[in-house]
Amino acid sequence: MSKITAYRPVNLCIYCGAKEDLRDEHIVPYSLGGLSFLPAASCRECEAVTSAFEGRCASVNFGSFRIRENVQTRNPKKRPKNLSMISTEDDVATVHLVPKEGVIATMPLFRFRPPGYLLDPTHKEIGWTGATFEVKTDAPRQQKLWKNYKAPSFSVTQNFDPDSHARLLAKIAHALTVGHLGLNGFEAWLPPYILGNDQCLSYLVGGFDANEESLNVLHEIRYEVWPTKEKFIVLVKLRLFAQFGGPHAQIVVGTSTSEMLDRKLPFVIEANA
Repeated sequence: MSKITAYRPVNLCIYCGAKEDLRDEHIVPYSLGGLSFLPAASCRECEAVTSAFEGRCASVNFGSFRIRENVQTRNPKKRPKNLSMISTEDDVATVHLVPKEGVIATMPLFRFRPPGYLLDPTHKEIGWTGATFEVKTDAPRQQKLWKNYKAPSFSVTQNFDPDSHARLLAKIAHALTVGHLGLNGFEAWLPPYILGNDQCLSYLVGGFDANEESLNVLHEIRYEVWPTKEKFIVLVKLRLFAQFGGPHAQIVVGTSTSEMLDRKLPFVIEANA
């Protein structure tokens, strides 16, 4: 979404609880089009952890997509103007650097099964059983540029780092909920998964089947609340790059009380990030 929201300063690291040397924390990374942020919300050590997997998402998962679609960057002068495509002739592969306007567009699609916590019975494992990783492609904007290369046809490659993608989804959901409910407004379950202390990411991070039509927003984010006997389970439903038909994710954030949810969430069911 394009609206910028600067939430109240947290004055505490939202991942480890540290109180010193705090930095602002973007909810959706700036490199993926995010604008809203939590002031004073991440310590230097945790920032290094989250920046590392955010960087892998920006470069490995969405690198060529970001360049072709001109997603914002802090270093526009360093952004490549050419991207690689591969031609194969007589079983010999050749890599060509082609202007981004002439490159086949790719976007990774991470389709996870529902979080293990939501299954009956619940299921916790390391890995992504039942997940599918696909590539969405689109024709070059200027295919006529291909005439400048001695190649019968072109192909492109797309890399996938599902763990970094899942940690990114968890980080977005956790940071957003902190912004709306405050650290004391819910029992947070995600920090061990975000920081890499618990490798069973699929327990709280997953997806669900729904229409993947393109929307008129860059990212779609909303909340869902499930009642239990004692508290309410808070979920974040998230579509990164919904404008381009991105798939649906759902993240189990933690639990909260009816009093807190009644006071806070009715105003932010459709969230800005």
